[in-house]
Amino acid sequence: MSIPQRRILSSSAFVWALALVAPSGAGCGGSDSQPPTSTAAAVTGPADMHCIDNGVEINQAIGMCLVDDGGTTAALSADDGGADAASTDAAAAAADAGSSGVDTGGSDDGGAGDGDGGDDGGGTTSDYGPTLYNAEGDDDDCKYHVTWTSTAVKENVGVTFYVTAIRRADGEPATGADVVLEVYRTTTHPTPSLDIPNTESAGGKYKVGPVIFDEPGIWTVRFHFYETCSDEPADSPHGHAAFRVNVP
Repeated sequence: MSIPQRRILSSSAFVWALALVAPSGAGCGGSDSQPPTSTAAAVTGPADMHCIDNGVEINQAIGMCLVDDGGTTAALSADDGGADAASTDAAAAAADAGSSGVDTGGSDDGGAGDGDGGDDGGGTTSDYGPTLYNAEGDDDDCKYHVTWTSTAVKENVGVTFYVTAIRRADGEPATGADVVLEVYRTTTHPTPSLDIPNTESAGGKYKVGPVIFDEPGIWTVRFHFYETCSDEPADSPHGHAAFRVNVP
């Protein structure tokens, strides 16, 4: 049985253009301005502590991005910006992967009391770690600290999430992560939204959506980072962070 080879994604440069600033007054705040957002939809509960072990913080280092595609094997040091450079091309490679239902095979149930992986004591934990309360926490492998806000969450109304991911090991922004959403009420009831778009701005900040919640209740919203990188190496940039979201 042959073992698939891995290749490293090549680096590419970000190009930032200067934007004209509109004069102050009634015409300020063009179409690119962020709409009002909040954490009101986050389900309140215990703060995330899964990256603290006996009082010691777990900060997983992030290495190179490997892709199982039968290509040649190469290496790129994370110390030379390898993780960020590699993930920049990962974003391009996954341009059309931004839909719901990613990695659903190991997902936990998003319904309250229905085997939710985030429950302490008795809940079934998914392959991607617990589903978190509140609007702040760490990914399943303790690589990123993740915070989010959203536009108003309502049934059958497009909701946009604004996500920030910071690398725990060095406090730097997780750039080029091409954040992909996985959204479901239960494992058999995903969002009807497909090909959910995402855009990135400076500082590891991402705009993802809109996404439709087509029934009320507690949903799971899982953010996938660097989805095209193999999740096998412990220091892969690939990561996930899931949160409970209440839909009135």
